[in-house]
Amino acid sequence: MAIVNSLAPVGDRRMAARRREGGFTLVEAMITVAIVAILATLAAPSFDSLILRTRLVSLGNDIIASTQLARSEAIKRNAVVVMCASANGTSCAGASGNWSNGWIVALADGSGVLSVQRALPSGWRVLEEVATAQKTLSFQPAGVGTTSATLVVCRNSPLGSLERKVTIRTTGSATAQTTTAGSCS
Repeated sequence: MAIVNSLAPVGDRRMAARRREGGFTLVEAMITVAIVAILATLAAPSFDSLILRTRLVSLGNDIIASTQLARSEAIKRNAVVVMCASANGTSCAGASGNWSNGWIVALADGSGVLSVQRALPSGWRVLEEVATAQKTLSFQPAGVGTTSATLVVCRNSPLGSLERKVTIRTTGSATAQTTTAGSCS
């Protein structure tokens, strides 16, 4: 077979070589790149919204996880456990504390810190609703009797219209919902 091909006319050999070569022409590659660029430009705003929602849910879930830990540890240890705003990660900040600087779950008698949540990323805040402004939540050994509170996770810079409200009930349970009030002031 190789002998036959070598005896074929030169034009036939070129046609066979072209058929074997695969790939794209420069024009086809440029059109593909242009289409991908247009699709990426159209999808970018959707990704920003997705990232905002994901971050809100994640930060709200961090608060819920801390309340669940505090409640379960109070029951397990038969002792009062607190969740409080803390800038240093070792003690409660008191009335001047800010949840955005982080919080801790600790034994109320001061004998130990069970969990530390570091400060939120730049531009994000955790606010207390004015009616229930709480810097310390105490979880009783029976699992009930905590102070009710509502904490709002929001984006301060740039201001977004979405926020995540975490409601902590006197029973110690916590729920979260996404709202569109966008009042991160």
